[in-house]
Amino acid sequence: MTDENDLRAIALDVLGPHGDPRARDVLRHAWVLLERDTAKWDATSGTMRAHRVLLHVDGYSLGVIDTHPGARDALAAALAAAVAHAPGETMHELELVWALAERAPARGYRDAEMRAAKRDDPHALRSALAGYVRGADAPDEVVSAIAGADIELSSDASTVRVTHGSGAGAALLRARIAELTRAARSLLASNEVRVVAR
Repeated sequence: MTDENDLRAIALDVLGPHGDPRARDVLRHAWVLLERDTAKWDATSGTMRAHRVLLHVDGYSLGVIDTHPGARDALAAALAAAVAHAPGETMHELELVWALAERAPARGYRDAEMRAAKRDDPHALRSALAGYVRGADAPDEVVSAIAGADIELSSDASTVRVTHGSGAGAALLRARIAELTRAARSLLASNEVRVVAR
């Protein structure tokens, strides 16, 4: 089995220069992790070993993948082909997890360094929410309203409170509560999360 760095390189090669640019961007800016041997079975060619691929991504990448099924399919196909590059190996599952801080603007020809996000940090969650809706093609005024809001996560992580100081910003966020809820649920990996905007 190849290691995580080889897996990324092979998957990028599979995507090629004409593959989905969103899938390529997500893969280039993700931490790739493997949970090896999550399933095994005997096949006519021998024992098959299946692995779970985890991509730790930022909010923007998660918004892109959740909104564009073609990008998710291209990403999954490229990673599955990369895992299957080794005989007797296959991808069992692909999971994207919010675990990275939002990208800083790239400087020069190099991309900005990836940093881990702290899930209980309201500033990290606010940046991830803004990044998610930007990746989901929300209008700039929605992204700006989230970026200018105060975010509070309940101690049991079941409720996200979004408070905006201006009446217009608060009204905009209330009008977009479904998008905010979708973003928070995806970022926090729970369909039970509730968002309250005021």
